[in-house]
Amino acid sequence: MPSGRPLDRDFVAALRLLDAVDLPYAEVWRKLGPISGNLKKPRPGYSCVRRFLIEERRHKIARMALANAMLDETMRGMAPWSFLRALR
Repeated sequence: MPSGRPLDRDFVAALRLLDAVDLPYAEVWRKLGPISGNLKKPRPGYSCVRRFLIEERRHKIARMALANAMLDETMRGMAPWSFLRALR
């Protein structure tokens, strides 16, 4: 896939499903081979997949941290201020 082109939405969905178990980037990229054959679309390049997964994992970690903070605040009987701050 040429650099600068957005990742196809079908590959975005597949990558999000495949990354649910936090596989190494190369393994996720290899698993896209059969998917690209079924979609009849060229598989995106390794660097494109790696960049996408790095960003996705960063977002996943941020969401988990927010959920943990909200749970902690709720368990202590406080309003979930971390969630309200995140809405701003």
